[in-house]
Amino acid sequence: MGDSVELTSVGYLMANKEFQDDVLNDDLKTDGSVVASCALAGMIIGGLVAGAFEDSLGRKRTLLGGLSLNGISCIVTAFAPNVAILSALRFFVGLGIGAILSSLTALSAELSPPSQRGLFVTVVSGFWSFGMIYAAAVANIIMGSMNLSWRVFIAVTAIPTLCSVLMVWLYVPDSPRFLALHGQFNEAVRRGNQVAERLGYQGEMLSLREVHYYFSLRDPAKNEKTEIRDCTAAEKDGVAFVVEKEGTSSFGEAFSNISALYSSDLANRTISLQLLWIFLEMGTGLGSFINVIFEEVGQGAYIGSTIAAIGNLVGSILGAIYLDRFGRKSSISVSMIISSMSIVCAAWVVNGDSHPMLPLTLTTLVFSGLTSLAWNANMTLSAEMFPTKVRSTGLGYVAATGRIACIVQQFINGALVESPAILLTFAGGLLLVGSSTMLLLKTHDMARQPLSDAVSGRGVNGGGHQGNFMMVPLGKEGDGTKQGNQSQELSLPAVV
Repeated sequence: MGDSVELTSVGYLMANKEFQDDVLNDDLKTDGSVVASCALAGMIIGGLVAGAFEDSLGRKRTLLGGLSLNGISCIVTAFAPNVAILSALRFFVGLGIGAILSSLTALSAELSPPSQRGLFVTVVSGFWSFGMIYAAAVANIIMGSMNLSWRVFIAVTAIPTLCSVLMVWLYVPDSPRFLALHGQFNEAVRRGNQVAERLGYQGEMLSLREVHYYFSLRDPAKNEKTEIRDCTAAEKDGVAFVVEKEGTSSFGEAFSNISALYSSDLANRTISLQLLWIFLEMGTGLGSFINVIFEEVGQGAYIGSTIAAIGNLVGSILGAIYLDRFGRKSSISVSMIISSMSIVCAAWVVNGDSHPMLPLTLTTLVFSGLTSLAWNANMTLSAEMFPTKVRSTGLGYVAATGRIACIVQQFINGALVESPAILLTFAGGLLLVGSSTMLLLKTHDMARQPLSDAVSGRGVNGGGHQGNFMMVPLGKEGDGTKQGNQSQELSLPAVV
């Protein structure tokens, strides 16, 4: 929610006359585009760096770091004296958001049961809509009804992020998959069972032995053995743990993870998702200027984002209900096609001599609702397409690609903002083309399927267990339980 508030707030700043005079010097096209793009530039670097190193540093640690940087930078932004300093601070805000988005999506996917992963990720992502609503309400009250400075508005928008730091610290566990993959088996078992209890699971709990069986850390290609960090000597002896360590540095692992994204196993997924992010980011990139568009057609400065926030909330609800039923790929394609049609209809409305509020409101609701659905499906799909070993790296990388495109789109927005019909038509065309990217993705839809943990050929299991891993109860002799490379879904829903 906090990251949504931060990004949404820039749209209200652009429409604020005091901000335009004091900071932008009435140069909305150039300085306005720079301010809007600085956060995106920060998100690119933050996503790339945090994603690459998060796969060795940890999900929760990275998330807390991103939230802290985001909140502190936002508060300092309220005191920015000019556009240069404000742009630099917005860049640091973006660094934090980049770290938040890659870690939050990976963490929520890894803490979710396969049958409800779309629901869980959508609920987490859906708070973006509440952030939009919060920003709209605060903008209307502070800069509208109370007629206070934009600096007060910016300071108040930092509240959700600062609250999130405390809540994540106290209540959000780290990913059991990540912990197991990095040899912290006792902690993985403890966290996995903790999450299972919170979800109401009442069956047999996860054991240290079964976690070790499926997550013995060794890369056969590099002959690496990784130390089991948190087990007692007796536990090590009892399950024959490998204790020799010949691991690589964090920088070496980060570089290796990036290289793996274009390996034969992941190249199609990475490229397909990069294209999807490009078209989806550019197609929805007009969001930063939607207030200005409504102002241009005489409908008021804050109405556009308020309508968009409501539409986003509806889209998130639809995603939570239907994403696990209809799958990610079909949801993305259908929602992008219909949202493209709706935004072209909005272009037709604003191009006329009169600008009736009802058609403009309806088309904006449909557009924002279905692009919200597409984004929720995209975030879920992107997390599922990459194994745990490189999940945050992959998320950060494909998201950075889309944000580079979104920066370009911001300058296009600035150039076309006085011609809203052309701007909206252009956005619709991008979404229509982007809907075809799912045809390029050769991997089957992973709705209700277990996540993978290792890159094929770079397996994490010294016993030869590579590809898709799931934590399942170890079969006892004679019970007929399938083991080895054949996967079964564990009844414990929180950690598979």
